[in-house]
Amino acid sequence: MFYQDNEKELNLATPSQDLYYSYSLFEKYGQSSKNIILTYSVFSKGLCLIKTNEIELCILLKEIFGIDYQFKNIAKKKNLYLLEPFYKIWINKYLKNPKSLNLRKTTEREIQSINSKDYIQKRAKKHYKNYQRNFNQLNYIKKFIEKTKENDQNLILILPPAKKIYKEVLPDGKKIFQHLFKICKNYNHIKILDFYNSDSFSEEDFLDGDHLNIAGGWKLTKIIRTKT
Repeated sequence: MFYQDNEKELNLATPSQDLYYSYSLFEKYGQSSKNIILTYSVFSKGLCLIKTNEIELCILLKEIFGIDYQFKNIAKKKNLYLLEPFYKIWINKYLKNPKSLNLRKTTEREIQSINSKDYIQKRAKKHYKNYQRNFNQLNYIKKFIEKTKENDQNLILILPPAKKIYKEVLPDGKKIFQHLFKICKNYNHIKILDFYNSDSFSEEDFLDGDHLNIAGGWKLTKIIRTKT
């Protein structure tokens, strides 16, 4: 969840977020926060939200936060501009009455499905495809580094935990994130909290292969608090 405390920190986290949107949120809201907290996952290096099947989230991010599309040609091709008025109506309706959203609860069968070995490992391989893409978003990490240094801010990068069956179909975790450690190694204002390669979380802490449940989320939050 996107969270801001102007005096203390900016937590950059919205669903399916890529580094373009993370940096855009930072530019808009994080210039005065002391700590900038950024999650960096297996897929972050190459994930471009507007090129995924969750492209309509880009409309929400534009309407709620005022962040323009990363690639306007794709937005036009996918008719995002035509959909914007409908999203405005939906957002205004929700702001007036949050219960209007009518979120459906995840069923037990669905929970079992997303926790099957086959599902988790297919998801891991899909994430790794984003990691391998020639087009990557690392320029935004470099922008984060430069701007937080200029602002005398702390940049805290979180490598989130994942289940063992998620990680076992991927290369070694240290190898996956070595590019990030290499980029950040010469900067004293950056801290990388690596939970991906740690044993701090058990199977009971996860909702699925790479998302913590509520208890696991609180556990992660408490650990982060002690290290920042």
